[in-house]
Amino acid sequence: MANKDHVEGLLENFSLLWKPRPGRVTGEFVEVYWKALKTFSDKQLTDAAELVMNDPNIKSFPAPGKIREVIAPDESKNKSFDTREGYCFECGKTGTTVSIIPGEKPKCRRCYSGITVEEHKERVQDLSRMQSDKKFWPDWAREVTGRAER
Repeated sequence: MANKDHVEGLLENFSLLWKPRPGRVTGEFVEVYWKALKTFSDKQLTDAAELVMNDPNIKSFPAPGKIREVIAPDESKNKSFDTREGYCFECGKTGTTVSIIPGEKPKCRRCYSGITVEEHKERVQDLSRMQSDKKFWPDWAREVTGRAER
């Protein structure tokens, strides 16, 4: 659970970058944010705040909902991960990277999934075949599911 003083500190930091919506960071202002964000840990809030403060697309004081979205993206938007061009902190290659948790160090597709681009394409083709051929069950599906057959 987030500490109210920690939330206040984050809001003070935000106020150095953006003008707070109601005027200044007051006790009531902190209370509203704390109630909306108290289910998260101080670390989650700090990580989210760093991402928000470094996001060039955020040009005004972030609402509690924006901070929540950074920590736990709305799954109804099918945004449970983030992909972008960057550096893989596992193998050191640059290219498309994936991260699931805000603040998590990104990994390339190979390091994240453990399969190559070619293996990924093959699996997509296999999944398509599996839709029409109910008896088809490739080796990788056995490994992933632990089942010998469908």
